[in-house]
Amino acid sequence: MISIRDALRTKNGTKGLGIVTMLILSINIYAFCGANVLNRIKFVDRTLFDILTESWPGHRAFVDSSVGKSLCVISLICIIALWTIRQFYRTRIIIIKHSTMNKELRIDIAFSKSHWCKKYSLTFEPPCDDDLPCFLKEQDIMIESMVKKLSRDKRPVYYCGIAHTPFIFRLGYQLSGKNILFLHEYGRNGKLMNNFTKLKKYDDDRVSFTRPDERSQPNATELLVGIGATSPIQNVELDTIDPTNTMYRSNITIDDELQGYDFFSSEHKIDAYALSTAKHIENLCKQQRFHVIHMAISASTAFTFKLAQRLHTNQIPQIIVYHYRNGYYPWGIIIKENNAQNAILHINPRDNEE
Repeated sequence: MISIRDALRTKNGTKGLGIVTMLILSINIYAFCGANVLNRIKFVDRTLFDILTESWPGHRAFVDSSVGKSLCVISLICIIALWTIRQFYRTRIIIIKHSTMNKELRIDIAFSKSHWCKKYSLTFEPPCDDDLPCFLKEQDIMIESMVKKLSRDKRPVYYCGIAHTPFIFRLGYQLSGKNILFLHEYGRNGKLMNNFTKLKKYDDDRVSFTRPDERSQPNATELLVGIGATSPIQNVELDTIDPTNTMYRSNITIDDELQGYDFFSSEHKIDAYALSTAKHIENLCKQQRFHVIHMAISASTAFTFKLAQRLHTNQIPQIIVYHYRNGYYPWGIIIKENNAQNAILHINPRDNEE
């Protein structure tokens, strides 16, 4: 539901408030100073006032009465209150800023000015592979403390992040019980950074994922899921996770021309795709009772976060989410493993470049 302040700040809201302000101001000047003073004041648009007085012969007697003057003062106070709300009132929110790639997360100025923001910063220098357990432990400790505070705080919570996919997924999984809204970096082009602003509620794009590329293994006990929205995930890349080709594979992607950072451009789309993807994975697990789910994700941080929340169910087994680097997957995080040292899984330690 749109707030009063947000409604007043829209183009139509501001125009309507301005028209009513001119009418109320004209009536008050007329009531307390007289018609001569009103005629001498040039900045007051008295169009509505003239229409009102011409259509209401008894207006002079009414504004001269004590009831009329009281209503004039009350209406003026209400108008001042509405302008004050429009100008100064801000919604109190919480912003979680999450970065593991040494990126500055800039919040849109207009969004910041329209809210009182309490910020939680989960910011780390790019971890080298050997230090991953330490960084994960530090994130887990910060999240544990943050979860306790969020449980007592009723303010809306927004998330924005540029981080390694496994770290994003683990954070989303740990915050599965919290309704999280998202800030999105619209128009991002590779390494070109833009400001994060509120994610749109809806958009007009109704396309869906293409049919998953399934590689069935009747006796497989592990499921490998690829999700390509920002860019496609090639089977040769998935081979670095499953070199012996013994896992059941489900590689989900979208049409090439639709891929990009802005594919998940609205809350509605993220919710719908996260739900459908989670149901697809759940159905596969029901059919074959996998012990482990391996995931390679190329998608926005908001979708990754929301999918993690959706997959926090008893029907889903252990999940391992992998980090992509230069055509292969060197390491992953075992999501349900609480011990940070044991949660890091190295599978292709070729180099240490991010």
